[in-house]
Formats: sequence, structure tokens, C-alpha cells
Amino acid sequence: MAKQILAWSESAQQFYREIGKRPNGKPPRIYLTDTERAARANVVRVEGVWQGVEDRWNDLQAVGMAETPFPAWDDTSLKIAKAVGKGLFKVVIEPPSDVRDGFDLAVWMADLRNYFPQIQINLPPELAATATEASKEFIDRAEDDAEAERARHRAEMREIKEYAAGYEGKIRTEETLHDALDTYVRWLHQEHRDVAGDTTATGIKQGERAIRVKNHVEDMPLSDFGLDEIHGLFEYWRKRPQQKNEKKSNGKPFSHSLCKNTITLIRHFIRWLHKEKTMPWKKPVDLDLSERLKIIKDDEPKFQAETYTLDEVKTLWSHATHVEKKLLLFSFNFAASISECATLDWKHVKGDKVKRLRPKTRVYGEFIVWDLTKQAMGERKPEGRILINSNGNPLHSKVKGKQSRQIKNAWDRLLKRVSKQHSGFKTMGFHGLRRTAIQFIRDVSDGETAGVFACHGKPVPQDSLLGLYSNPVFPRVFEAQKKVWENLSSFMTDLGTEPLPRKFSTEQIREIRRLKRQGVKTKVIAERFNMSPAQVLRYARKEKHPPRPAK
Repeated sequence: MAKQILAWSESAQQFYREIGKRPNGKPPRIYLTDTERAARANVVRVEGVWQGVEDRWNDLQAVGMAETPFPAWDDTSLKIAKAVGKGLFKVVIEPPSDVRDGFDLAVWMADLRNYFPQIQINLPPELAATATEASKEFIDRAEDDAEAERARHRAEMREIKEYAAGYEGKIRTEETLHDALDTYVRWLHQEHRDVAGDTTATGIKQGERAIRVKNHVEDMPLSDFGLDEIHGLFEYWRKRPQQKNEKKSNGKPFSHSLCKNTITLIRHFIRWLHKEKTMPWKKPVDLDLSERLKIIKDDEPKFQAETYTLDEVKTLWSHATHVEKKLLLFSFNFAASISECATLDWKHVKGDKVKRLRPKTRVYGEFIVWDLTKQAMGERKPEGRILINSNGNPLHSKVKGKQSRQIKNAWDRLLKRVSKQHSGFKTMGFHGLRRTAIQFIRDVSDGETAGVFACHGKPVPQDSLLGLYSNPVFPRVFEAQKKVWENLSSFMTDLGTEPLPRKFSTEQIREIRRLKRQGVKTKVIAERFNMSPAQVLRYARKEKHPPRPAK
């Protein structure tokens, strides 16, 4: 950056400034009059001239036409700078010897006036008339070229109009809205990746939301995806549509939070689609994505978080298998939902504590490990996931951009088993165990301790900056965990390694296979043994035996 100071020359009795470089690398000296006030005004204009030199060199360098390896003064630009330094507002410049043709002279003058607007640049009188005539010829030639381009454009627009007449005036694209959503899902999986290169839980969740939007919107060419269709899509989710899987949801509408997150995703999708070069679509000019939408609320809103009581947790524990008891322990001990359970690693275990970052919020947390939880973890290992399935694979594995459902399936099996014995038992997602654990901590401590236990970014909402000036008080969390374990340990006494009894006996399975061989219909067999048709087909499938060795 150029120096912003003035120097005084005793020999010239003037202020001067050395700025820029000549082609030999040395800076020239530009005098700025003998008055400091005028010199300070002139030096600002001189800096503007040097900026023009740099801009012109950068433009020439970009097309490979720069004559010097760095921005440098030439005779013309240096003469302009010296005239500006004297405080002049007009200067007469002789063109170079190789610029004498009228057309070249006009182009040369236009170039100077473009880069050096700090002063009016004129030609000698004998060349001014030639340049003016050449400029008029240049303008006339440009006008002829522009008219030819306008004629070509009119011809093309006539062809496009004739083609689009059969499609209600629109150019139909080959790419469809579903194609754009599929591309958007792949982009989400690529954009949200961790250090190891795997798609994060955020990328998977956002991809699932985009797929849900695709399942609820009719496919159409992107050319038909206009302002009315976008407003219709927003209106559809604002009114909380019913879930597609009627058998599972009983026709219930989507939750308020799901519709809110879906509308946010649609807004992001539209912005992404507008910028995506592979998709021939631009958002309508009248579209306002900042408009606030009021989502329909429940008739009976929930005023309290949905959690389990201690007796309900006891019921869950009594019906849980060995693996399901591990999940229950991890949820209550570490405020863990699916991602926290699946990603718990041996490197997080430090002595009698677990120290880790919560995957969702990246907030640090510390927990003491209960004795039964240590037993559930098993033998200590140097590294690796703590929870693995029967094949030795981690429970967080992803297949084709989808999160593993092993933990969710285990939780669904437990709830189904409990519901058969206790009609009307409260059913929640696996995340309900995390809410219950946080509630247990809050019952024996306070809200701030529960927030630290939950690894929330702002455990004290009234002071968002508290986390920048102090550390969480983990000893309070440890004390609260001990009190919670006193309540849970009354029934959480062992992991129950005994397998659950089989629902159908061996004799029943043999009878099912016999009936299938006789040609009895699957539906009839299912009604007789009180099972689903899928179970009949699974039990009727013959087991594959290894081939007998040759005699």
C-alpha cells in the first residue's frame, strides 16, 4: 500500500510524493506544489491516477497483453500524474508514434479517459478533428452491429414463441421437480460431511425431509414450477397435511415442528435451485421468501414435555431384553438419544467418567458412569464404538445416505411387547428417554444443572454470554446423577441375560409348515395361530442345511 505522507524537497522548494514504479522498478518523484493544503488535495488525485495504472495493467494481464511484469508508469500515464500533481484539471497528451490512424486514435483516447477520470485529457488541435470523425464512425459501426444483433434476437424470439404456443406460452424443460429434489438430496449428503468423509446426521435428516417433500408434491417440468405452484407448496405444509402412511399414523396430521422445519427446507431448496447451474430454473421475481407463514396449531397444545414416570420406566425395564436394557441405561446415564448411543466411543471414557461432545450441538459434557452401566459397556477396549450389534458392526452405520434404524427398531419392539401386557401404555419415540432423563435430573436439582446435563448450548437462557466467561459446573451434575441412580437402582439390578421365551413353540412351527405343504392359504393359517401373514411366510420358509459330504 502506498505511503500516505508528504515529503519536502529543499532544492525544488515543493512537496512531493514517490508512488508506484517505473519499468526499471524505481519510483518516480511527483511534485505537488509548495502549499501543504493544495499538496494534500493533489496527492489524493495522484493516488487515483496510480490506481488507474494498476487497474489497466490487471485488465491487460488477464488477456496476456501486459508489457511489464508488474504495474508500472509509462510516459503517458506519468505525464498525466505530473499534471494532476500540479493541480491541473486539463492536459494535452501527444499520442504514441504508432497511434496515428483516426480509428486507433479514438480508441486510445477512450481508453485513457476510462482509466484516468481525474483530469480532462485532450489531443493537440491538429489531431482532435481526426479523432472526432473517427469516433463518429466508430459509433455508427457499433450502432449497425447492435441493429443486426437486435434483428437476430427478434428472429429467435419469433421461433421460440411459435414453439411455446403449443405449451401455453412456456418452454417445457426436460428436468422435472422430482429430478431437482433428487439432485438436492445428493447435494445435502455431499455438503454435510464430517472429517472422515461420512454424511453427518444433519445431512441425513435434511435429506429425509427433502424426500418427504418429494413424496407429497406432484411431479412437473421445472418450467411449470412457478409462483402459484410455490405458494401452493407452502400453503400445503402450512395446513399440516396428513401423513402418507395411514396405517401407521391413523390419519394424523404432521406435527407443528415438522411442518415448520419442512417449510424452512423448501425455502433453502428454492434458493439452491436458483443458483444451481445444472438446473434450468430461476425463481420468480415476485417471490418473497422472507414472508412469514402461520402454521396451523393443535387444538389442544401441549404445555408440558412428554416424559415417563419412574413406575413406567420400571415397567419398560421389566420387559426389556439384554440389549434393550443397555439402551435404557445409556439414555438415563448420559442423556443419550439415538445418535448419542450409537456414537459413544471408548475414547470418550476417561476413568469413571464419560467426557464427550454431543453430536448434534457440539457442546461438551461430562457424566459419571453408574456401576451397572460399566457392566453394560463390557470389557474396556483401546478404541471403537461401545454399542455394536451381533455382527460386530456399530449401530450408527449409514447405508445409501440413511441412518441405521437398529436402535429405533429395538425400541419399537420393546414398546410393542409392553403394550401387549399393559394396554394404554404411553408410546413415545426413543428421544422420550432422553427427555425423561433430563426431567429426572431437574427433579433432584435445578434447571441450569439439567441444561448442563442435556449439553444445551445455553443452559441459562437469560444470559446467553455466560458460557463465554465461565465453565459449566459439572460437580452439580454428578451429584444429581447419584440421586437419580438411587431411585433407579431399586429395580435396575441386573442386565437380564436370559433370553425371552419364544412366542410360538417348535410344534406350532412344524404345524405351520405342514399346512403350507398341503396348500392351505397363508391368511387362513395366520388367523388360526393369531399371527401376521408375514410371520407365517417366515416360519414356513425351510432352513438351509449344509450339503452332506459325499460317501
